[in-house]
Amino acid sequence: MEHEKCDYIRAVLEGVAMNLGIILEKQRENGEIQDLVLTGGGAKGDTLSQILADVLGVRLHRLDQVETATSVAAAVIAGIGVGVFKDFSVVDQFVKREKTFVPREEYKPVYDHQKKIVWKKGYECLLDYYKNVCRRIEQKRKVCKMYIKTYKEKEDIQHETWNLLRLLGK
Repeated sequence: MEHEKCDYIRAVLEGVAMNLGIILEKQRENGEIQDLVLTGGGAKGDTLSQILADVLGVRLHRLDQVETATSVAAAVIAGIGVGVFKDFSVVDQFVKREKTFVPREEYKPVYDHQKKIVWKKGYECLLDYYKNVCRRIEQKRKVCKMYIKTYKEKEDIQHETWNLLRLLGK
């Protein structure tokens, strides 16, 4: 089976989306998330936006000012903080939803299957690696503590030996 350059690019974008999905799953522990807003230069592309919607399983809203939306949000937050604005509803005065990307149901089984593979094989492998690294670090700590204890005991023995020799007058 031969792949073209576009297949590799799509695989990279899907990989990025899968990793964002891991972050989103952690956020979902705090509450339900069905909609997200896309900002930044990457949000300009329809293909990436649709991949994100499909992989994350949420509606994604692209704003009319994708590159300045974070600055607008910061200004609104500051405005709320100093009392210029009552709440976040004023953000709609500054940015508008330009396009919404809805997850396509036919892609759900494919991405769900891929997520299981990525999680099971990829992340469990990484987790095992980090556990082994931590285990080796702990073993090195124990060895260091043993050397320190042995050195301390050796130092104590030398100290006592010198005291004994002094008492004996040698």
